[in-house]
Amino acid sequence: MVNLRFSFVILFIVFMYTNSGFAKSSKRVCENKTMRISCSSGRVIQIRRAMYGRYSISYCGWNIFQGRCHSHSRRSLHEVKLRCQNKRSCSVSAVNGVFGDPCFGTRKYLEVDYYCRNLPVDGGYTKWNIQRCSRTCGGGTKTFTRTCTSSSPKFGGKNCEMLGPATFTKACNSEPCPVKGGYSKWGNYGVCSVKCGGGMQSRRRTCTNPSPRYGGLDCTRLGSSSSTQACNQHACAINGGYSKWGKYGVCSVKCGGGMQSRRRTCTNPSPQHGGLDCTRLGPNSSTRTCNQHACPILLKRVCQDKTLQIKCAPGYIVRIRDALYGRTSKAYCGWRFYYSKRCRSHSSVSQTANMCNNKRTCSVPARNKVYGNPCFGTHKYLEVKYSCEPKTTVLQLKRVCQDKTMTINCGRKRIHIKSASYGRTSRTYCGYKFFHRSNCHVKSSSRAVKSRCENKNRCIVNASNKVFGNPCLFTSKYLEVSYTCK
Repeated sequence: MVNLRFSFVILFIVFMYTNSGFAKSSKRVCENKTMRISCSSGRVIQIRRAMYGRYSISYCGWNIFQGRCHSHSRRSLHEVKLRCQNKRSCSVSAVNGVFGDPCFGTRKYLEVDYYCRNLPVDGGYTKWNIQRCSRTCGGGTKTFTRTCTSSSPKFGGKNCEMLGPATFTKACNSEPCPVKGGYSKWGNYGVCSVKCGGGMQSRRRTCTNPSPRYGGLDCTRLGSSSSTQACNQHACAINGGYSKWGKYGVCSVKCGGGMQSRRRTCTNPSPQHGGLDCTRLGPNSSTRTCNQHACPILLKRVCQDKTLQIKCAPGYIVRIRDALYGRTSKAYCGWRFYYSKRCRSHSSVSQTANMCNNKRTCSVPARNKVYGNPCFGTHKYLEVKYSCEPKTTVLQLKRVCQDKTMTINCGRKRIHIKSASYGRTSRTYCGYKFFHRSNCHVKSSSRAVKSRCENKNRCIVNASNKVFGNPCLFTSKYLEVSYTCK
């Protein structure tokens, strides 16, 4: 009875060992041959040992074996596993090119121990049980569950935990939910449609709090997006406007260039309700020149040792046009007392101008002390030509010594030359010790100065012989110019 039981156990162990795929097999091939290993369907190769070399003289032509060689390639197991492990079939060449040469000059063989193992059978889950999504929109989750009841693991197969989780969740219905639109706060009222007299202004609100999205309703259900109200109900301001220009008034002077003005009033219409006055439209008055014709030239004459009186009306001043102290005619001042009728003082104009120009009245003594004595033993007279000019036209006088530069500047006005003299008619100016004569001048002086200065705002004139010529050798000269700015 005991032997029967023992025999049964032995048979069971052999059966289990054989059917579990752990039955050992060995193969051997000589050098330069190919070993082929295969397992039946449903099984795979498991390499246990591999040796490429020689341990015995019993295999593969021992008579070629030279010496004792018990080496084996350390690479044997690695190279065989590389080609056969976990495969149903494989081929391995027993050559030095694969394993190396563990004993040179010795014929080798490849010996492999292996067994065929059943393929593992994994445990199995049931089909997934899928739950409903937690939300209809906006992103929810649904749960997947399964149980490990489909099959059991065999032959080292994976259990269900190794095949993945029994439950997991997945996002669902991720499309956004519809969002209904809502109005923002009212904005400020805009600019009134008119500045006065009653207008309208509007304000708005936008459908952005929130904006409708994903098919949500817009804001029309909540009312209009704009509203209006009346504004600027006050009366409109009336800006002033000028009337037509009036006539020009009386000229400020009778001759020599004056001014006359005209006016207009801010009554067309008058400014009302805070309207602007007329200053924005320009001045309410304008002026223009008038009576530009020259004032008449008057003549006065007195005999030697008398005094000549000149007087202009209020608002006018004297301007000397010409002067003669001497004699050019026997018709005046006792002809029987003269010896010469062709003499004159060269300082006649300058001395008279110094005493009278730009004055309303002046007194001029006709004496040799003033003008010198151009002709001894001759009874002389003083003859003056002058005009009464408007006081606004001031005659200016400039004087520079020889070889100096005269600058005339009228700013924005224009220069008008009245007279000019280059030479010497007086001992008073520019170094008396350097001159020999005091009665010489260039007659073309005025023409030379006018060519450089007339109607200009500014000019420069050199007081030199190169410009005017030399009227008196070895005499220190000067340039004297009278002018107005208009």
